[in-house]
Parts: sequence; structure tokens; C-alpha cells
Amino acid sequence: MDERELEIREKEQVIRMMKNIIKQMAKEIEKLRLELETRDKLEKDLSLENKNQ
Repeated sequence: MDERELEIREKEQVIRMMKNIIKQMAKEIEKLRLELETRDKLEKDLSLENKNQ
């Protein structure tokens, strides 16, 4: 295996690592989005409840 092949393999490994990091970030963003959606819904429900009292 020459130096060029080694370089290519290292770059491929870095790309795989970056893809995994991006996937993890996407999962975290989705989790936060769902939390925010839930919180907004609860706040809206409470607001409506307070108006009805």
C-alpha cells in the first residue's frame, strides 16, 4: 500500500467519522425539536385553560 492509498483511507475514515457525528447531531436536534413542540403545546393548553377560568 503506497502513501497515496494510505492518505485516501485516512480521509475515508475521517468522512465516516464526520457522517456519524452529523447523524448524532441530527438525532439530538430532532429530540430538542420534539421537546420544544411539546412545551409549546403545553403552554398553549395552559393559556387556553387560564382564559376559560
